Amino acid sequence: GVVVALALDAAGVDRDVIVSDYAATGERVDAILDRLLASETYRGELEGSDPRIHDPHPEVMERFFELVDAHLGGSVRWLSTHGLSGEDLERLRRRLSARPPAAASC
Repeated sequence: GVVVALALDAAGVDRDVIVSDYAATGERVDAILDRLLASETYRGELEGSDPRIHDPHPEVMERFFELVDAHLGGSVRWLSTHGLSGEDLERLRRRLSARPPAAASC
């Protein structure tokens, strides 16, 4: 969720939309955990844990953004400091804000 949130924020997606999307993943937590529990890679780590600890809480993502802004200079700055080039950022923005082309008017 954090990686996706950083990418969406850097692409200019409204933070309220990002937080809402993050919270909506709660509808899929059980299915995701079932799939992970079926995998030998994750089973040992997840077996016996309370599945509710994985529920997304909107206030956690809101606080995450506050901390990223206050301590890291925002998503774009942090990603750029860690290797995201201007070209990469532009590509990310095009990809994550892609809209179908408007119909040509005659």
